[in-house]
Amino acid sequence: MSLDLKALEASLLETHFEDWGEAAFVGGMYSYPNLEFQDSSRQRGGVSEGRRHFVGEWTHPSDFATIHGAVQEGLALAERL
Repeated sequence: MSLDLKALEASLLETHFEDWGEAAFVGGMYSYPNLEFQDSSRQRGGVSEGRRHFVGEWTHPSDFATIHGAVQEGLALAERL
């Protein structure tokens, strides 16, 4: 897959970066489900609301709660769009 970074930057409306390690009321966190975890409420493949799309590690069918699951879900959404 090839991305046109100039076109992507031109269409970007805004960004936000949050340093959870520096946030006064967060302090950072991490969680991972146990081996018996099953949750049918998770939205496989993400949720779309108009032009907004929500995907991440939580929507990955097998690699949820991992950074590579989040990356794979983002790439899969990019392919669908």
